[in-house]
Amino acid sequence: MTSENPTPTSVNLGTDDVQQLDALAQRWKLSRSGVVRRLLRASASNGAALEQIEKASRPVQLPPSSSGRYMVRYDSTAKIKMDGGIAGASGLWLDTTFKAGTVLEVRHRGLPFIEELHSQGVLLEPLPD
Repeated sequence: MTSENPTPTSVNLGTDDVQQLDALAQRWKLSRSGVVRRLLRASASNGAALEQIEKASRPVQLPPSSSGRYMVRYDSTAKIKMDGGIAGASGLWLDTTFKAGTVLEVRHRGLPFIEELHSQGVLLEPLPD
C-alpha cells in the first residue's frame, strides 16, 4: 500500500490535535506525515485496529438517520431489561449481544432504545434511505 508518488495533502488541526500528532511523532521517531501514514496503513490492514479506533472515537450523540435505520457495526453487548426496556432502572436485565450487520429500525424499537444502545457503546451506523 505504499505510494510511489505521494500527493501533498493538508489538514486543519486544533492545538490539542497538533500536540498529540507531535507526541506520536516523537514516540515513534517519525515525521508528522509518517505518523499519519502509519495510522492509515494500520487501519487499512488491521481490522482490529480500525475497530478500536472507531469505538474510541465514536460520536457522543447518536448520528441522525433519515431512513430511521441503523446497522450494528461490530459485535457488541448491551444490558436490556426483561420487559423490553433498557437497564438502568430497577428490574431484571440481561446482557444481550447484537451481531455485526444487524439492522435496527426506529419504528420497531423506538429511538430511546436505539439511543441507549449507542450510549452503552454499541457502534451504530446510520443507513441511507
